Amino acid sequence: HTEVHLWFPCPQAVKGTGNNSYSEKILIEGEPLSAEIVVSNTDSLDDIVVMLAYYSNGKMIDVNMASYAQTATGENSFVIDTIVPAESNVTNAKIFILESIQSLSPYCPAIELTTVDADYYGDTYLSAQPISQRNYANGSINAENDVDVFAFVPQSDGLYYFESFSDIDTYAALYDSEDITTPIASGDNEGADNNFRITETLQANKTYYLYMYGRSTGEYSLNYGYAVGNIFGTVSPVKYYNDDMIFNEEVETSINMRTYHTDEYVATLHLKDWSQSNVEFASFSITGIHAGDYIVEISRPGYITYLKKITLSDDAIDLGSIELIPGDANEDCTVDTNDMALIAELDGVSYGETGYLVSADFNGDKVIDLTDLEISEANQSKTVNSYNQNIIIPTIGISVVDTEMTVSGIAKAEASLHCNIYLNGNCLYEEVIECDSDGTYEYFIELNRAGQYEVEVYEDTPVLASRQILNYE
Repeated sequence: HTEVHLWFPCPQAVKGTGNNSYSEKILIEGEPLSAEIVVSNTDSLDDIVVMLAYYSNGKMIDVNMASYAQTATGENSFVIDTIVPAESNVTNAKIFILESIQSLSPYCPAIELTTVDADYYGDTYLSAQPISQRNYANGSINAENDVDVFAFVPQSDGLYYFESFSDIDTYAALYDSEDITTPIASGDNEGADNNFRITETLQANKTYYLYMYGRSTGEYSLNYGYAVGNIFGTVSPVKYYNDDMIFNEEVETSINMRTYHTDEYVATLHLKDWSQSNVEFASFSITGIHAGDYIVEISRPGYITYLKKITLSDDAIDLGSIELIPGDANEDCTVDTNDMALIAELDGVSYGETGYLVSADFNGDKVIDLTDLEISEANQSKTVNSYNQNIIIPTIGISVVDTEMTVSGIAKAEASLHCNIYLNGNCLYEEVIECDSDGTYEYFIELNRAGQYEVEVYEDTPVLASRQILNYE
């Protein structure tokens, strides 16, 4: 969508719209184009005729014409809707404003639109391009000193984002209409590939101006709107054992959000010191994340990591109250005999001494002892899946008889699992194995060479893989 202000003896503006976006490139073959003509200061009440003609290298190839009645006072607005001819090598279009269909006398000079990028977007807030009614804007930084300014009016209070996507280095500043000298927010390289991203809480029905710059020339796409993807909840690492609070003030609880398929971190929070405020649960919220599929990961040394897949949309997601499970001394996301063996080995080791592990000191009393062992024992066989979330991470076990390695475990019933086997860091096998009706699976491989084998098993994303390492001699 483009707004071009052209001032003739009769002031008028032409706006081109198409595909729910704004664009400095108005004519795109096969795409809709709506031209809004605003006419004022006329002395005539005769009908006005609008003609929009398309050309290919000087030859007219299509024409659209409509007649509109004027009102006696005020500004008159007329809209003509067309489709840019497809596969016809359109080079330009002209909009003619005619006095009447009988005389076809031009009311004012023709307005010409082209297929190439033009610097239609204003350079100051006085000529800013309105963008409140569409989802994104396409444009170009036409010169190193080019500034594209946009006017945005939120429909409701809340957190909004502005983000560019391009092959050029962009940066931007956001201004409140009440003070256009000092930006309320700025952005530079927060987005992908040297693009900016700004998130800011805005007030409804108030005008804000986004000044966009580039350190080089080229095309860009500007996305903006209400910052979808707000999630919130409470989390607690606090447990009770024999009426005593289990809590270690020396460690933090981390909350991470990762993209479901690419495993990229998009947000990280660190929570600590619940006990100092005498509360068991700490509230958290993450805002301004794009819609999509994500993994929420909540981890704390000595506790089983909480994982949940979420799909963000326009609505906020309440994760509710999350209680972490202690006992995972070796931090492999499973409480088992290996954790108990590690705690027993470290029995009596205090904070500051060689061998002390904060992940084995569940009650935070600065010493690893029988109490920590009993806490781990109470949560034996608990895994990531014990949180009863919508994620099932396959369990995995490895056994070797002679030269045959068996990979087995439990996942979802009749699920298809990816099983990747690496030897000394190089991928040796990539297989898809099927689970039985009870969720069990089994896979066999002949070991022909010595080295370090790593086995990776997952369902639909390696973000949620289980892994085991075998040193085979």
